[in-house]
Amino acid sequence: AIAITLGKIPGLIDKAILIGCPCLEGFPDRRNVPWESPANQIGHIDPKTEIILITGDKDKSTPPESAKEYSKKAKEQGLNVQLHIVKGSHDFKSLKGRNDIIKEALK
Repeated sequence: AIAITLGKIPGLIDKAILIGCPCLEGFPDRRNVPWESPANQIGHIDPKTEIILITGDKDKSTPPESAKEYSKKAKEQGLNVQLHIVKGSHDFKSLKGRNDIIKEALK
């Protein structure tokens, strides 16, 4: 939901930490609503917003390829994006190094 809010209300969020984001696919119950895909919001995001993506290398629900493509598209729009693909799956607790990335992002 945060990834969509970034585009729907530009400037509301200064820094977004997206963990296991369905960045290209959108949400299963809203696949037929293109506006609801985070990737379709990229062009509306305030360029001052920092975006930190964290995805597990074995995440089958939101594959790392999705985060990589979202990051690429966002950077092409001139957005400030950091991509972290870490060891782990979709389960938050499985993501190795997640706490260090989050602490660094919140400084």
